[in-house]
Amino acid sequence: MKKVYICSPYRAYKTENYEMSCEDNVLFANMCCRNAVKEGYFPVAPHIYLTQFLDDDKENEREIGFDFDAELIKECEAMWVCGEYVSDGMNEDISSAVQVGVPVYYKGSKDFESNPVL
Repeated sequence: MKKVYICSPYRAYKTENYEMSCEDNVLFANMCCRNAVKEGYFPVAPHIYLTQFLDDDKENEREIGFDFDAELIKECEAMWVCGEYVSDGMNEDISSAVQVGVPVYYKGSKDFESNPVL
């Protein structure tokens, strides 16, 4: 089964058009993963689970998370950049994918069904 790296925001953010909490972002990442499964992919979304034991607000633990991300990206056939907002952390993951030759695809929020039937 092909693995796809789900690259979406984790931290809360506010733009001119959107305001998203961390909880909203986790729900969005889960929705993206569910859509990946529907399309036959094995979704890899480390920001959903690494933040359960690494503190994203501590710089050294955040860096450990990015190191783990870079290793996981190497194991994926593609990366989906999900949503309209690209955070600094997402940019770091995108750079990691480009460095190792993993194709990067941009998908807007409208590309995802809110609860697709599997």
